[in-house]
Amino acid sequence: MVLQLQSVPPFRLDLTVWALRRDYRNRIDRWNGREYRRVLLLGDTPVETLVTQTAPPERPQLAVEFVASRPGPRQQQQAAQMLTHLLGLDLDLGGFHQFAAGQQRLGVLARRFQGLRPPCFLSVWEALVNAVSCQQLSLTVGILLMNLLAERFGPASHAGSHAFPRPADLGGADIADLQAMGYSRNKAGTILELAQAVAEGRLDLEAVHALDDETAVDYLTRLKGIGRWSAQYVLLRGLRRLNVFPADDVGFQNKLAKWLHLDERLNYEGVHRVIKRWRTYGGIIYYFMLLNHLQEQGHLKACPATGDATVA
Repeated sequence: MVLQLQSVPPFRLDLTVWALRRDYRNRIDRWNGREYRRVLLLGDTPVETLVTQTAPPERPQLAVEFVASRPGPRQQQQAAQMLTHLLGLDLDLGGFHQFAAGQQRLGVLARRFQGLRPPCFLSVWEALVNAVSCQQLSLTVGILLMNLLAERFGPASHAGSHAFPRPADLGGADIADLQAMGYSRNKAGTILELAQAVAEGRLDLEAVHALDDETAVDYLTRLKGIGRWSAQYVLLRGLRRLNVFPADDVGFQNKLAKWLHLDERLNYEGVHRVIKRWRTYGGIIYYFMLLNHLQEQGHLKACPATGDATVA
């Protein structure tokens, strides 16, 4: 059973999936160089989806297969909606590329990574758990923690892979369970308290979509264990606010300074100073910094003739 999806052109599945998964160790969002796999919860049924790009970036088409499952028409429609949201298939970045074409340094990256679509987690909950897991740790450690969280508490598909756990899926967990995976006591407490509040209906995280950026950050930072970086991370990766660059991220401060060939070390204020002319697109620049780093690591390689990024 194959579902066909289309995207606003240009679109590249490889770049978009790498921006989503961030690290090759990610076992929730999997990529083998051609196929993207993720378990989606269609209703209450975990179904592993396999996505491939079947037409070039200028005329993008995607084929979606359901592994070891035969979802009905309603579930297929839900899968299409979820993947469209997750991969940004309906997002038109034409205005950005037109702007970037007139910017010498930004224009180089825009051409190199043309086809990237800024991804967006399927829920604010998932974005928050990602933020908490990666706070004050390397990205790799945060990804490994979430792999363990999904494998322990996420619903399993017939193919044996796991969906990202819902708040209710953590109902039987305690702090010691998460500490055994490697979470600190504070992080474990934050995740479990958020899960309980959402599951019991005392906290509506999705309501943050209706708030402007400043109010959303204020709302999120009132939650236990959520600071400014985590809140801005959620705005970018959970709400797709593409003007937001989570400027407290030391790793991305260094990536930005390296890209701009700056001798100075950047801080929060310094980041906003140097991207002021591009501030409307700060989130896109954040993703460019990530892909540029992944390319330097060898996960994305440049074509010798064009300099365009391709999958390693």
